[in-house]
Amino acid sequence: MFGSRRKRKRLENACKLIAEAGKLTAQAYQHEKSLQWHSAQEWLMFCGTIPAFASLIAIEELIAPRDPRNKAFYKEIEDVLFSIFENSKSNMVSLRACVPLESERKIVRDAYNVPDDVNMKMDAILGVIFPGRSLLYQNDMVDGQADVVSGQASKNVGAPFCYIAMHLASHLTGIETPDSLVGHNAGEFGISTYGSAMLPISEFGTAYLSQRT
Repeated sequence: MFGSRRKRKRLENACKLIAEAGKLTAQAYQHEKSLQWHSAQEWLMFCGTIPAFASLIAIEELIAPRDPRNKAFYKEIEDVLFSIFENSKSNMVSLRACVPLESERKIVRDAYNVPDDVNMKMDAILGVIFPGRSLLYQNDMVDGQADVVSGQASKNVGAPFCYIAMHLASHLTGIETPDSLVGHNAGEFGISTYGSAMLPISEFGTAYLSQRT
């Protein structure tokens, strides 16, 4: 009984922090010129949950990589997130507006066999891009942490969260970058909104680690 209560509380707390990261992301990007289209705030909120979710996985795998409960925990969080996505207030949104990166948009087009200028449900788009973004963010956070440990990340303030922030900013504003940003900085790619993405993810990481301990 007590075990299931602790498990439920852990899930609730994690989802609450992830949702808050999404809200902070939407607030941080609310004045971005390229993100003033209809339903952009809701889209930003949903997208902001992905790096928080990915950070949680990276943190858990760094701290407790052999914990057999991890996979079930991640799946429960993912189920909660997709339940939120499916209950979107928006009807149909532009694929091109939601996914400005051509390389990522192609993945969605191929998955549904649709043209570039199609309107779609948000949860349908997220169902395709969520896994790829999450894995990308996780990999760079783990690799970035290795850089911190080895002392190679001194030029990247806030590493490894900075790498996730750069990825998120590039996904939201349509700036193509390499799959891995470890060892790079935002200025190299002209990611001018990096700071807006950094705040929500760094606050999530701090809050989650504090809650976890």
